[in-house]
Amino acid sequence: RANETVSVVFVGANPRNHLMTGSTFLSVDRLIDNESGAPTWVPVAQDEDWSTKLLWSRRGTVSESYITITWQIPADVTPGTYRITHAGYYKEVVAIFPYSGATANFQVTA
Repeated sequence: RANETVSVVFVGANPRNHLMTGSTFLSVDRLIDNESGAPTWVPVAQDEDWSTKLLWSRRGTVSESYITITWQIPADVTPGTYRITHAGYYKEVVAIFPYSGATANFQVTA
């Protein structure tokens, strides 16, 4: 609902493994029907938006992390189906590798 906060936690990796220059750690996407009528995800907020926050924390003593993403739903939100995605890089001994994940779809109302 407008003016409420959505919060989600991903198991991920330290954001310092890759700075994602030219890309984004998170995206809030809305599902729309494109011109051909096929459903398409369109970004409505990313990590540079004031309405989003990303908090990283270590998960125990292993090399995994918690990535908490919050989105303050704007007052003028377009009602519809949304999801939050997260992307990053995890580190192994000699290399880093990309990963990504997405929440289940959720409904936002005005």
